[in-house]
Amino acid sequence: MQTFVSESEMPGIGEASPADRTGASQASFFVVRDLGPSIQWAHSYVTDNMFFSIYRSERAEQVLELAIKGAAHKISAARMIIDPTAAGYGSHS
Repeated sequence: MQTFVSESEMPGIGEASPADRTGASQASFFVVRDLGPSIQWAHSYVTDNMFFSIYRSERAEQVLELAIKGAAHKISAARMIIDPTAAGYGSHS
């Protein structure tokens, strides 16, 4: 499976109520569920006005369908993961 990062604008989400955050999560969940079992929503990072979500899929076209369905405004294929171990420093603890 390939990893993808999506960007979704949602003004004020960082200060949203728990109910609003739940609603946004449910909307994302249902879009992914409707796309089928070969796409997985791993998790999302929430900033003041954005969601950055990590998806895994066997087919890039399927992830692009997220944008078409309005769940994301930009999708990028992740080429690699880098972290402190890539710099030769081990874990950051």
